[in-house]
Amino acid sequence: MKIAVCDDENNVSAELKRYIYEYAREHKFDVSVTEYHCADDLISANIQYGLIFLDHFMPGTNGLDAAKLLRSRGDSCDIVFLTSYSDIVFETFDVDTFRFMQKPLGRQELDKVLNAFYKPLINNQSIILKIDGTMRNIKFRDIIYVEADGKFSKVYLVNECLAFKKTMSVIEKSLQKSLFFKLHRSFIVNLDYIDRYNGEYVYTKGGHEIRIGKKYAESFKAAFVDHVKRNTI
Repeated sequence: MKIAVCDDENNVSAELKRYIYEYAREHKFDVSVTEYHCADDLISANIQYGLIFLDHFMPGTNGLDAAKLLRSRGDSCDIVFLTSYSDIVFETFDVDTFRFMQKPLGRQELDKVLNAFYKPLINNQSIILKIDGTMRNIKFRDIIYVEADGKFSKVYLVNECLAFKKTMSVIEKSLQKSLFFKLHRSFIVNLDYIDRYNGEYVYTKGGHEIRIGKKYAESFKAAFVDHVKRNTI
């Protein structure tokens, strides 16, 4: 994923770039971040980015005019405006703004923006499993949890349970870290499907009861609370 950060304040763009790479490492995303310190350089680069962080007020071409130029040439990238003011929202409706970030910038606010950006991408990711001799493409968003069963594993979907010959360790490496959590040596759960939990069990929105391993309990609680916070926009 190509991401651009355009801000005339070098310290702001450098800090935001660092935050983005930290987030990418934590969530195992492959990103390339390019800094620009004026909108004209961003526009003349003519590079297709997936996401652009754009300062609203800059010398020369300001962020709003830059966004209009990008849209006029057919650039459909998501744009996040960086601003010290809260009254620019209505000005940016015409350029299909994705989000706003208020200066001074913080990692928590960035996490919310990137979670919103990556959520559809994560949900559309999938894993290919051989089920009864047939290759099945299974979306992450459809997996409630995975259960280990010796050299085999079972994946529980909303309407079916599928058994396949892969170990838990192999499956764990294939799943998105920000969406799935191993809460027992025999169970990996999709955090989006958790309805509630107590000290011993997780209860999913589909009515499943999954045991929490003692050595995983504290890290699971922290991961679930973090997941909820990150997805509260």
